[in-house]
Amino acid sequence: MLDFSNTMNNHHFALNNVELRILQPVFWEFHAKTGLSIDEYGDTRLIPQNLELLINLANDYIKTLDKQSMKIVIEFIKNLRPMIIDKNTIWVSGD
Repeated sequence: MLDFSNTMNNHHFALNNVELRILQPVFWEFHAKTGLSIDEYGDTRLIPQNLELLINLANDYIKTLDKQSMKIVIEFIKNLRPMIIDKNTIWVSGD
């Protein structure tokens, strides 16, 4: 389980293990570009530019997926968008 939360606007969502597995390549690519790890084993603080990069990487990744996995990635992108609006730091917490 992985929780994304913006304490300033009280927006949060979680990824279950299936969603996390599908999104893993996006998080690996994000790590390669930023050095920041997003996984279920630790906590990470993200700035709005990090979220924009995650959205861009996820949009690129969609092109390689089947329909069911694509829905999960699209939902992930939809959940990230409101977190960028107020330009605050986002916390990602693993269980």
